[in-house]
Amino acid sequence: MIERDKKMERKPSRMLQVVGMVLIVWSIVRVCLFLYAYAMDISEITRDGIIMIQGFHVSENMPLLALVPWATIVIELFVVLLGVAADLIAGIMGVAYWKKPERANRCLLWGIFAIGMSIVAMIVLGFAAGIVSFAMHIVYIAGAYELKNEKRGPSDG
Repeated sequence: MIERDKKMERKPSRMLQVVGMVLIVWSIVRVCLFLYAYAMDISEITRDGIIMIQGFHVSENMPLLALVPWATIVIELFVVLLGVAADLIAGIMGVAYWKKPERANRCLLWGIFAIGMSIVAMIVLGFAAGIVSFAMHIVYIAGAYELKNEKRGPSDG
């Protein structure tokens, strides 16, 4: 009887662990790509306050115009960093808790928050910026949901 129970016991799915590792790597790649893109956009900052941003000349005499590009950069930076932080936390939790069904709800919550940040990134940064993350978060949430269902067991429904 004991041998039969061991055979019926399911191994936990590794989907959450694998997607967690991919999210960790993707977070690092996203930060590097974002920093590279903005390093190319900001071409020159001089001592006397003259800044060249995407070919637009801004000086200290035009503070209102100077705020617009910098505000955009700050908002985009905030969205990217918050999304990367959510991805990193969700990825680390997926790697750490892939065998622990009692932690599935936490993984689900971080997955939902991360997918929300992907939607915000698609709105703020453009559709292509968040579509890869969005797809990975769908798979992550599916893995967390599968882990949550393992907590109930195969006979509990």
